[in-house]
Amino acid sequence: MDELIDSLCRQGDYMCLNVLVQRDGETVYSKTAGYADREREIPAREDTIFHLYSMSKPVTAAAVMKLWEDGLLDLMDPLTRYLPAFRDQPVREDGRLVPRQGEITIQDLLNMTSGIPYPDGEETPEMSRLFEEAMDKAEGPDAIGTVELANRIAQTPLMFQPGTRWRYGASADILGAVVEVVSGMRFGEYLRRFRPFGSPAAAGAGSDCSGSKPPHSDPVSDGAFLVDGKRG
Repeated sequence: MDELIDSLCRQGDYMCLNVLVQRDGETVYSKTAGYADREREIPAREDTIFHLYSMSKPVTAAAVMKLWEDGLLDLMDPLTRYLPAFRDQPVREDGRLVPRQGEITIQDLLNMTSGIPYPDGEETPEMSRLFEEAMDKAEGPDAIGTVELANRIAQTPLMFQPGTRWRYGASADILGAVVEVVSGMRFGEYLRRFRPFGSPAAAGAGSDCSGSKPPHSDPVSDGAFLVDGKRG
């Protein structure tokens, strides 16, 4: 196993790999290979911080369920209770915009049945422009925050009526904004408070395997944050 992991990094298939195998709660194999920063030849370590990208979604869901457990929201609550900007969001059907029928619920966001897409070229021109703008501004003083991004998404069309279909999209990004509104905290700060899945903490920025900085300290654009207690 060691040779396979080392060879995958040597060949350039992966910048770095961190492999952990557990059985009955005991670690039976652990191996780290490659670089946390290739340009500076900094090797990856067992505690190297990784940008989670879409694996942040279950952590976001856990944050929402903690708010539910604390009685601070209900899964059948309409999204507009927390983000009123979604009140008049249209739906794109057969190339034209029509009124939305019914509310997006918190459960729709958890299930990705909200109708909110990710950017997908010509199919989602408004969303594509918004995310391009968010990425362009991400490292500057005008970076778009979590709630602002959600409110901007509310001005783009849904892909279908809420609750009628499933589509992978920015629902988790919107849930991050809901967490901020309900908790009164920045998303990363809330995660640090309740430590999902026993993680030491959670934050919105750090270094990924290439040594570069993620684009923003909020779960902007890709819903990503890092499991760690500090900014990288």
